[in-house]
Amino acid sequence: MRLDLAAPASEPTGLTSWMEGASDVWIDRTGEWIIWIQDAGPGSPGGVVVSHGGQDRRLPLPCYAGREPTLTPTRDTVIYQRSETSRLTVLDLATGHLRGELDSREFYGGEVSSTGVLAAPTAHGPWQGNELCVIDVTARLSALAAASDEPVVTLP
Repeated sequence: MRLDLAAPASEPTGLTSWMEGASDVWIDRTGEWIIWIQDAGPGSPGGVVVSHGGQDRRLPLPCYAGREPTLTPTRDTVIYQRSETSRLTVLDLATGHLRGELDSREFYGGEVSSTGVLAAPTAHGPWQGNELCVIDVTARLSALAAASDEPVVTLP
């Protein structure tokens, strides 16, 4: 739903059709980019929807939908937490292919800053503590590209 920040006491506007089925949503601080994970239904992979300039682009995911999407500062890559592994996974917006994972640890959420740094807590089981990890996304993306001759990494 949309809130009118100029009139906080007003009623929020209801969901629009393009937001139906959305789970976690990320909104750029400028308000110009909106990204959300859209579920395709039980047992089906979902997709990432990128809304910018009045147009929506849906990219199907080759794995189950994730959580906590965020854009890199260049706006060409989405990083999200994969549902089945809880790992931070990189999706290339130009090709729609997964490029790999930022880290082998399990995470919960996080957001990429304007300088290309992601701060995210690691995910642990009950009665275990979380750690806050700071990841240089730009360096990790460069390492992913350099690790393979092909830009796409097929994930299990």
